Amino acid sequence: MINDWVFAHKERPEAEVRLLCFPYGGAGASIYKGWERFLPETIELCAIQLPGRENRMSEGLIYDADLITERLWNEAPQWLFDKPVAIFGHSMGAVLGYYLTCRLQATEPVNEVRRLFISAAKTPLQVARKDPLLTLSDDQFLKQVQELSDAAAPGARIQGWADCVRLLRNDFTLCENAVQQHSAPLSVPMTVLYSEDDLLVSPDECERWSLFSKHPTNTFAVSGSHLFLKKTPSLIVKIISSQLGL
Repeated sequence: MINDWVFAHKERPEAEVRLLCFPYGGAGASIYKGWERFLPETIELCAIQLPGRENRMSEGLIYDADLITERLWNEAPQWLFDKPVAIFGHSMGAVLGYYLTCRLQATEPVNEVRRLFISAAKTPLQVARKDPLLTLSDDQFLKQVQELSDAAAPGARIQGWADCVRLLRNDFTLCENAVQQHSAPLSVPMTVLYSEDDLLVSPDECERWSLFSKHPTNTFAVSGSHLFLKKTPSLIVKIISSQLGL
């Protein structure tokens, strides 16, 4: 553990790129533990830990992607952005990855983002959307989320049923409130991963990310349910490495 915001499971000072990974809703940075063994030495893994989960359980949850991005930028260690980065996010994490990419593109001098990896996520809309799941009772909400994501339990190490519901509602609200950050597409190449069997996010919804980059967007179909990254980490890391040319 290097900083409240960052898990760097294996520091690689000679790496060409830092891979910043954001967790999906209901999870923490530990979901990326072990990914470093699949990565080449040219890529350094930095999993981003969000407030209100795992080792940061004592902190309040944040459902504002803008605020999370701003706090990460201001509070993360300076070395995090001292070399080119690639950004990966799954589901809610992809939304946060997009927000951080926009933030880095707006800095002076511009921080180099080699590629943005979007996994199993809907695009932020120009106006916030209403998620019908959030209107359900707590029992129904948790049951629906687990059924749609094919998850027996949330990924974060949290205590108790009430904490589980609170965390998931927070993260769904964050996605519901996410809006497009720039009218013009990003000048960052993008890779999108999706599954035909995902019950939460359709392939068509994933492919709309192509409108968010000036570059041609590469898409990859991965087998599995919404949380396919849990069962296929080596495949996903292989795609990441290949797309970065490392």
